[in-house]
Amino acid sequence: MLGQTQIMLCPAFELGDDSGPVSVLELPLRPGDFFLYGDTVFVIENAFATLDVPAPCAGRVVQVFAKVGDKATINTPVLEIEPMTNVLRKDLDSYGHEEDSAPQPANKAVFLVHGHNDLIREMTARAIEKVGLTAIILSEQVSRSETIIEKLERYDNVHFAVVLMTADDVGGKKSPTPALQDRARQNVILELGYFMGKIGRKQVCVLYEKGVELPSDYYGVVYIEIDDRGAWRYALGKELKEAGLQVDLNKL
Repeated sequence: MLGQTQIMLCPAFELGDDSGPVSVLELPLRPGDFFLYGDTVFVIENAFATLDVPAPCAGRVVQVFAKVGDKATINTPVLEIEPMTNVLRKDLDSYGHEEDSAPQPANKAVFLVHGHNDLIREMTARAIEKVGLTAIILSEQVSRSETIIEKLERYDNVHFAVVLMTADDVGGKKSPTPALQDRARQNVILELGYFMGKIGRKQVCVLYEKGVELPSDYYGVVYIEIDDRGAWRYALGKELKEAGLQVDLNKL
């Protein structure tokens, strides 16, 4: 432990005396990246197999000690992480949001529609900002005593919208024995339709948690699953670039 952080060590990974040395195969995260509980934070291998090492909690990466190709033994330090419970809001906002909430230039602004999963919202916002764009989060803008629809109208000049469909609600067909399924909040579905109508479905991308019910009437929009290895970040970056935005995918 270092203060409020944790050191992730190389775990025991042996398949007999002839399994050979263990080496670091993948390091998908960089300092500052956020991750969820159970996400793959690094991958090790030996002569016979590979092992995905999961995150013991939600949080962010503070420091990476190892490099891809490094040989490792049991208890070799690989990552320093900070649990999400210790991450202060001021750290999440260190990229800065101006108090003036006037709409950003349309060629850099990406509107972020979200539900109640704050961690996924922050991970997505930081990924958008890392590639050089501006993430517009409605709750972070000055209210001006406007209704929700008035606030949406104020930002309908954005170039792109990312919609987060997280498992915030449950629902199902009305029946004597209803089969309930995870769903996004109703406001998320409403705002998905709003931006499809305002800026076009090709300028809208949905990120969804596995198991969340997808609305059947909205096929034709790009849907990307939020996977535990973080590949969704690169898939989103490619969609932003395909939509005509100037992004640097090397920063992801």
